[in-house]
Amino acid sequence: MSFQTESSLPLKYDTPFRNEELSYVEKPKVLALAHSSNLAGAQLALASLIKNTTEQLDWTVVCPGNGPFVGSIDPYAEAVVTDKYPWWCKGAAYTSLSTDFKIEELNDVFDSIEYDYGLTNTITVPWLAYNSRMRNKPHMWYIHEYGDIDHNLSFALGYDGTIDYIRKLSDAVITVSKSVGEHLLKHGASADTLKYISQSFDIDEYLTINPPADEKELLILGSIKQSKGQFDALAGFNASTIKDTHKLTIAGPVTEPWYAKDIKRFIAQNDLEDRVNFIPERVDALEQMKRASTVLVCSRNEALGRITLEALAAGRTVIGSRGGGTEMLLSDTRGILYDGSVADLTRKMNGLGQDTNTLLQPVQDRRQYAIDNFSPINERNDFLEAVLAAEEHYVQANPVEVQRYMGKTGIFSAMKKVEIIA
Repeated sequence: MSFQTESSLPLKYDTPFRNEELSYVEKPKVLALAHSSNLAGAQLALASLIKNTTEQLDWTVVCPGNGPFVGSIDPYAEAVVTDKYPWWCKGAAYTSLSTDFKIEELNDVFDSIEYDYGLTNTITVPWLAYNSRMRNKPHMWYIHEYGDIDHNLSFALGYDGTIDYIRKLSDAVITVSKSVGEHLLKHGASADTLKYISQSFDIDEYLTINPPADEKELLILGSIKQSKGQFDALAGFNASTIKDTHKLTIAGPVTEPWYAKDIKRFIAQNDLEDRVNFIPERVDALEQMKRASTVLVCSRNEALGRITLEALAAGRTVIGSRGGGTEMLLSDTRGILYDGSVADLTRKMNGLGQDTNTLLQPVQDRRQYAIDNFSPINERNDFLEAVLAAEEHYVQANPVEVQRYMGKTGIFSAMKKVEIIA
């Protein structure tokens, strides 16, 4: 059996733990665990991955409740909707969860699903990793975030303890950028199991977008929360010399209500109602991109940045905070980088009054970068390589005994200790 890739050398697939008599008629089965049923970056990435590997893999996804993510993976995967289960971390937008959750009940769900590989689609939940170890299945961890420096999450086992758990219960740790990978390595991840994947998106839709009708429309898209930096964009715009000639749109679902209130208050206090369009709800990113001339990415530690990729494919000017995935995507004059401060962001906004395009790569070159590096083919092949690497590690590695704190009781004890669950 082989995975079909664009490579001239097909990838071989052997499964010593499966029935070899059936392997030629059955696709390998992947069971994925989602941490949310909403459509944020990690869920969009998983939906894309499933769509682009459906010919090679048979997917089932366990989801905590019904939401737009469930619809996005139909008809490419089977969604198993369960009651909500807790994260093993908390933050400003993810507070303590009062729950009667029992891991035995979730394990019953996992145990009812036949799978060859487990895939945990986030750093925020450990439950499938535990089940995969108990069922002697290869497990992969797909990490879309730093966890600490981007979302300020507090982990029950501490950050290093969390990475240690991930290392011990993973046959492959897949990250979205080298920046995230380097961060994980610094905190104890293993270079032997670390893999990278080139995410993809509906690039064709963005490649067909025409130049903006108005060169004076700024846009910042994403969940309304402090880590995304919408307030920085607003303050920088208010202090800029283009405030009276340009307009700013801030759009996205509200994750932190207090932060959305601060934005509304600032707009009112500075009489910006005619210059700033605040849309605190999920919007059609493609339609918003059609109107924008400049896209702002103000997250100080963006793991990769789907909006940045979409803006590059659309040929828009991007101003982004230096660091993480944003710096990687915008380097080599693909975009305009600022140092993370509102003062420098304001300076870069002021420069939009000049001929910005002379400072950047041609639009077609920026679009070509997105095509060459973030295509569905790249995403598919990167992931299939990671699957094979996970299988090889699983077969060759000696079983690692799960330490006491890694068991279900130890995890819950730690979560209660830091008041993640009550």
